[in-house]
This record gives sequence, C-alpha cells and structure tokens, in this order.
Amino acid sequence: MDGGPFVLTFYDPPPQLDMANLSFKSIGNVLVLEFPTPVAIMDDVLPDCDAIFVATVEGGMDGGDGEDSPASRNLLGIGSQCEKIAVRNGTIYGAGKYPSAAKETNITVLEGDSPPVGVVLRGATTVSSCGDVSLSARESTGGASRSFTYLWMVYPTDNTNLTDALSEITTSDLNIDGGLLVEDVVYKFTAFATNFLGGTGVGSIDVVRTPEMVPGLSIVPTIDPKRVMVSESFYLHAEVTFYSDCEGAEPTGTEYVWTVDNGDVTLDGTTQNSRSLYVTAFSLPGESYL
Repeated sequence: MDGGPFVLTFYDPPPQLDMANLSFKSIGNVLVLEFPTPVAIMDDVLPDCDAIFVATVEGGMDGGDGEDSPASRNLLGIGSQCEKIAVRNGTIYGAGKYPSAAKETNITVLEGDSPPVGVVLRGATTVSSCGDVSLSARESTGGASRSFTYLWMVYPTDNTNLTDALSEITTSDLNIDGGLLVEDVVYKFTAFATNFLGGTGVGSIDVVRTPEMVPGLSIVPTIDPKRVMVSESFYLHAEVTFYSDCEGAEPTGTEYVWTVDNGDVTLDGTTQNSRSLYVTAFSLPGESYL
C-alpha cells in the first residue's frame, strides 16, 4: 500500500441500550433511563424528548431535563407499565475517547416503585345542628405528579343514606348534609387515596354533630401555607358561617381569639382578637409546622 504512514482509529463499541432500565421515578411523573455504563447524548444537547425517542405509544413524549450523572437521563413521560419507546438511531453514544452511537433500540417502560402516599385531612371536627360536613384531602402527598383516586368511608355505618352519599364521592373534597349525622355521635370519616402507580394511603378524622349552634369556621391564608419564607408577612382570615335557618344562630356579637401551638412565637397583639390575624415577617421559625 503506497502513501503511508496511515493512522487507524478503532472506535469503542456502542452502548447496549437493550440493557438499559427505564422506569417511573418514585417522586414524580418522571421516567428515569439508566444505563449500566456511562453514555453521552449526541452533541451533548437534550433539546426535548422527541430528539431522543420515537414513542411507540399514542401521545408521544413530553420534554424533560437531564441529571448530573452521565449514566442516566430523566425524562418526563406519559407511559405506563409495559409500554415501549424506541431510542432514535445515532443519538446515544458511549463515553469513551472514540465513542460510537447505538442503533435504534426498543426499551420497555417498567412501572417502578410507588412513592409513599400520605393522606392529610382538613375540616371542622364539630358540626352545627344546621351545618354541613366539609372535609378535604387536597394536601395529600405522594401522587407522583398526577391526581389521586379517592374512596371515602365512614363509621358507624348504620345510616344507609350517609353511606350512599359517601359512595358517590370520588374526589378530594367531601361535602354532605350534616343532618345525616346523629347528634353527639362520633363519626370516623376515612379517605383512601391511590396514585397512578398503585400506591395507597389512608387518613381519618373524627366528626361530631352538636345540638349547639356552633358556627362554621375556616382559615384562609393570603399565601401558600406550605411555601412560606421566613422573610414574608401575610394575613390569616377567619371565615365564619352562621346558619341563619337555625333560630337564634346569628349572634349579636362575635369574639375572635387566635392561638398558636408554639410558645416561641409571639402573635401580633393588634390583630390577635380580630377576624384577620397579621403575621409579621421573621416572626415564625424556619423549617417548622404550626
């Protein structure tokens, strides 16, 4: 052979994509694609999932973002167990000095581990003789970024009208006529929340219907109570419902008293006995639940 010398370059073998693991991440509606060895993406750019995958299920793939590790990429997906997606030809490379790209490869989407589900119930535990039972499980956690499926139950179950009313509720909010409850009987309401991966959590709350004319009360904050910065100030508004259809239910005057379950927190003295409590900046400790 004339014209030498010659340089021969031996490229590393392409990554074995059929050895990859693709499953839903336990903390969100996220698909995690993990390879047994480090890999790289063409031009080291991930503009969107369509640049990497050919979805073999109707609906395609949504955009995503990558993890720091070159051995895995996080991708938002719509898939469920046993669906398949195909990695496009020439997009996934090995991580060697002279990498080569893998051919188009089908990968099965596994279900993955379900996140723990925590059911949080809110609502009045004492209901007026003229009031409704209003409970909410909206603050439940572990939904993996999708809506829960809810099932509500109650004990005792000696009132078929009450159990029938609950059987029709499949959402996070329960609102039924308080007249379905017998006065001075403790009813345990239980909510089961199931996420799309099959994980289930349960929560209960006791509710009593009193013969007294107790007003309905709810607290409405002016900020998201789960994401409050120490440097923020905000108001808590008390929304009171007086049941005018009860004789004498409307009082001539209303007294408000705000309290907090932390002795280190000092409430604003000018609003502590008013309908709206002002919470000043830096008055609450960080990383705390009150």
